[in-house]
Amino acid sequence: RKVNNQVVVDDMIVTEAMVKEYIGTFEGVSPIVVIEEKQKNEGVTVHGWKQNVAVLRPRGYAGVIRHTDILDQKMYEKYGYYREGIATMTLKGIDGAAQIQEIMNRARNAAPAKIGKFDVLAVRDYKEDTRKDLKTGEVTATGLPSSNVLYYELSDNAWCCVRPSGTEPKIKFYVGVKGTSLEGADAELEELKAQVLKTFE
Repeated sequence: RKVNNQVVVDDMIVTEAMVKEYIGTFEGVSPIVVIEEKQKNEGVTVHGWKQNVAVLRPRGYAGVIRHTDILDQKMYEKYGYYREGIATMTLKGIDGAAQIQEIMNRARNAAPAKIGKFDVLAVRDYKEDTRKDLKTGEVTATGLPSSNVLYYELSDNAWCCVRPSGTEPKIKFYVGVKGTSLEGADAELEELKAQVLKTFE
């Protein structure tokens, strides 16, 4: 929406200068072409903006650049490239449920020191309402309701959360990483998913 002649998205102001700065980071992009579009409903001209799409294009570039892409890039640059995903282990058959419980018991009673390249810094056991710092040995309460869930705080802002499925013969491993680029974070995420399955098999 327009507020004081500026475009506001989720209470963040996105200016034309930000778009130019963003596009200007691409090699060989110059100059910027600003295209005026008329909004059908309002019948007014909005310079460079239409229906959440920034219609600023590098000269000779046929695509459009959404201002949400600009905000995403700014957020990544400021806070890092975080990626999250899930890996699952399926254990069917008569013994499946018992195997799943055995894996949870083993994970609960003997936390791994590492998962892949990441050190395990602390373990939260929501069933026991504890968080144990593996370096100091300090144990504190999570303060959350009891649930058969384990959460591993890993080095480099990575993490892993383990819980059995309530509807399927599976254990689910939710994981997250922080990279220095989207491609790097994606690669680290896939590696962590694979290492998690190896660690808890």
